[in-house]
Amino acid sequence: PGIHVDPEELLRPPPKGFPPRPQRLALRQGPHQSRVKGRGMEYAESRAYHPGDDVRHIDWRITARSGRVHTKLFQEERERPVLLVLNLTPSLYFGTRNT
Repeated sequence: PGIHVDPEELLRPPPKGFPPRPQRLALRQGPHQSRVKGRGMEYAESRAYHPGDDVRHIDWRITARSGRVHTKLFQEERERPVLLVLNLTPSLYFGTRNT
């Protein structure tokens, strides 16, 4: 009874190569969902542990219920930088009247 986590499995480096990148639903802020799971703060889902996953994100409740090690995935937080440029030089006031 109980759960046995092999330390060798936790310390094993991640497999070589990269999985195919998921298609993104949105890159904007707001109510848009992203398929990208990352290091955000909002919990997205749990999945079976893979070698190389961060051991700090082990989902102990699901691990205890299922008997298999699971990790928490979080919604990645992305911010798009915004640059606002205003030209307020006097040459742009050519059509205005001072009333």
